[in-house]
Amino acid sequence: MFLVGWVVTETARTSLVEAVVVLITVPPVLHAGVAWLRAALGLDGADGTSS
Repeated sequence: MFLVGWVVTETARTSLVEAVVVLITVPPVLHAGVAWLRAALGLDGADGTSS
């Protein structure tokens, strides 16, 4: 969450509107990337070995 806060803060220095857009769009994109990576590495919990 620190990364998202930093990105929003840096974006807000130039444009509050762009900072709001970043705050709305970045977390779901990061979540999708992590979910894809976990599935690609076999860590999605399908075999019951990971939480």
